[in-house]
Amino acid sequence: MTTITLENATEAFKAITPVVKVALDGQLTLIGTAFFITGTGVVMTAKHVILDNLTEGGNDIGGIGVISMYGQMAGVYRSFKRSSWHSRADIAISETAQFREPNGEVARNPVLSMSALPQRKGELVSSQFFHDSTLSVDRSIITEQLNPLKEWAFRFEFKVNSVAPNTPITADVVRKFSPAARITHGTLTNYYARGRDTVMLPFPAFESNMPIYAGASGGPVFNTQGEVIAINCTRFEGSDASYHTDIICALDLSIENTITLQDRTPRSRTVRELASLSEVKIVGL
Repeated sequence: MTTITLENATEAFKAITPVVKVALDGQLTLIGTAFFITGTGVVMTAKHVILDNLTEGGNDIGGIGVISMYGQMAGVYRSFKRSSWHSRADIAISETAQFREPNGEVARNPVLSMSALPQRKGELVSSQFFHDSTLSVDRSIITEQLNPLKEWAFRFEFKVNSVAPNTPITADVVRKFSPAARITHGTLTNYYARGRDTVMLPFPAFESNMPIYAGASGGPVFNTQGEVIAINCTRFEGSDASYHTDIICALDLSIENTITLQDRTPRSRTVRELASLSEVKIVGL
């Protein structure tokens, strides 16, 4: 059993990223959370976070992307290039713009490992996500211990440059972006293999007593081994229950023109195929 600590949770945040929308003046607005599943920039998030900003073919039309942590709290804005989503489940994957190291090599980003193994009712879970971006701070990371058994709070301050063409974020105009982030804990209270209902949650989903907040959508849900088993979906007002989309719903999602480190030829690849190539880490496949 892996104990969630501030140290390993902070390490995991290197692969967890704010999903942001860019205004015409270059200002960033937090709209959700995502996490990297490949070292070449493919992220997983909730479908409802990004769907309004994409064409039916999955192309970005709304100026959305993620802030990839790089170096000492530098933030690289990586626009969404193409996305794929489940027809019923609240889950999606998106390929983000790549950037290069000073030596010319394509930069690698940290990734999270996932698990497709069954999880038992009563198991401990935790989640890490971004949920606010209104406060500017002087320190790179501020940690505030709220409740050691329930949640911790952080605040990151990124100095953001862009790797995406035709965006108002440029290397000459560095934007400060200071999202708050939380780590919450709880237990699994139910699992709905065929969906909780036929309208709101008609797909495989976990239920937990773990608190989540606005902006948490798309954030990873970890088991005690530190593996992602689900993503945050919703929490109904007036209820103590939170709902999380099982990551198995994403296995057959694919992205067009995807490249891997072993094969630089762009073509369509599913998450399942990327796992077979060891580009995605999934236990239990």
